[in-house]
Order: sequence, then structure tokens, then C-alpha cells
Amino acid sequence: GFNGRSEAGADVDLLCKLYGLRAGTRGAWADRIVIPYYLDKKLVTWSARAITHATIRYRDLDLDTSLLAPKDTLFNHDCIAGGGKALVIQEGPFDALKVDFYGEPYGVRSVALSTNSLKDAQVFLLQLAADRFERVVVMMDNASSLGLIDSMRMKSALFFLNNVSIEPVPFGAKDAGELTPTQTINWALSL
Repeated sequence: GFNGRSEAGADVDLLCKLYGLRAGTRGAWADRIVIPYYLDKKLVTWSARAITHATIRYRDLDLDTSLLAPKDTLFNHDCIAGGGKALVIQEGPFDALKVDFYGEPYGVRSVALSTNSLKDAQVFLLQLAADRFERVVVMMDNASSLGLIDSMRMKSALFFLNNVSIEPVPFGAKDAGELTPTQTINWALSL
């Protein structure tokens, strides 16, 4: 294992416990992984990602029930409090889960925007976070040539942070969620 984290399925139990993940079993949430969003230890909303074929990949808790929409906050916001070597900004929660889970022992933490663009509320949260990290890394999906454009647009929106940089998803992967645990750890160590 790697600091108590291994390549085996045993990571799933720890991942679910650390990030509060749940399995949707009925109704609109069936066959989805429910991903909670916390802001200062308070549950503000959740999103659920389909694990089978679905017309809608992510389904969010309705706005009337949520305290904030996922796109108005950051998935894994509370990892910011401890600071570290690098804060990695990504599109989706699964990408952030992979990098945060395997990068945390090396001072690499990750948050997700739940979109490929920044909203003002997210810029504010990232501005507050930047001083807690040596580096802020924007790493958007490599799914198409738009990934680089999205990353450059993010960096431009965060121009006021003197420690921000753009990094492509390593090892030719489409997004961080596709990285193996070993690749994720090696990339975190390279930061």
C-alpha cells in the first residue's frame, strides 16, 4: 500500500468514509453515487453521478432544497482549511476525489467546480484558499482541445493569484478520474 492506501478495492470503503459517499438505490437517485458538498463542515447540497447508462450523467439536489447549488461552491471545499503543497482545481467531483484521496499524503489536495467554468462565488472561495497552498494548479479535462482553452480561461479568471499555473492531465488520460492510483501518486510527488 501507499501510506495506508492501496491499489485494491479496499480503498473504496475508506473513500466512502472519508468523503461521505453513498449509493443511491431508489427513485431518481437509483444507480448513482451520491456525492455530498460541504462548506465549513455543513452539508449544503449533493450531486449524484450515474454508474450505469443514463441520459443525465449528474443529477443535483434541487435548488429549493439545497443551501447552495454545486456550481456555486466547490466540491471538497473543506480540504482547503489544512492547506498544503498544491491545490488542484478540476471539473468534476470524481476527478477531485482521485487526486485528493491519493495526493493528500503528499500535500496535494483537490477541489471540483462541477463545471468547466468559474462562477463568482467559486472565484471568491479560491481566492481565500490560495494563500494556504504553495501552488494552485488548474487541471481541466483533456477530453478535447477545449480542455486547454478551459484551463487558460480559468487561469485568466484567477490572474490575481500569483501562485496559479496550468497543468495538463498527466499520462495522456482524459481526466484525473482515469488515472491509476500509482499514476496519481507519482504525479502528486512531481508537484
